Amino acid sequence: MKKIVFDSDGLIKLVKSGIFKKIQQEIFISEEVYQETVVAGKKGFHDDAQIIEQYIEEKKIIVKKNKTTKNIYGLGKGEASAFSLFEEIQADAIISDDRKFLAVLEQENIPFIVPTEVIVALAVKRRITKIEAAEALHKIKNLVRKENYESALSALGGEK
Repeated sequence: MKKIVFDSDGLIKLVKSGIFKKIQQEIFISEEVYQETVVAGKKGFHDDAQIIEQYIEEKKIIVKKNKTTKNIYGLGKGEASAFSLFEEIQADAIISDDRKFLAVLEQENIPFIVPTEVIVALAVKRRITKIEAAEALHKIKNLVRKENYESALSALGGEK
């Protein structure tokens, strides 16, 4: 089973899409990402914070405290901790949709996946139907880059 690290952005978008539970990998988040998504999310009354907390309780998401966190210029605590966690646990990929973070990952040759690509991959692997994938994409349409949304729809055969 592959180890996948999420930053806050990627985690929130895939939870909002409604298909997060279909991801069948070992999923890790850092303590900082937990603080951003659950602790701060609950203070802001965000529904996804409760769902993320439930996944943690069910052990679908593993929260790991970083031994160290690299200070990477331009990245927030969540992204920097996700980067460090990726290295510490020797994960297979990072899921994020943060442009600055993706640029750093690309520069460092670290494999990453954006949420819209995760949804398409789940449809390709038949863990969800193309209709479910299109519905999931629609739920996060206003949260993702237009070109990523359109590319994902196209990969599904243009179904809406």
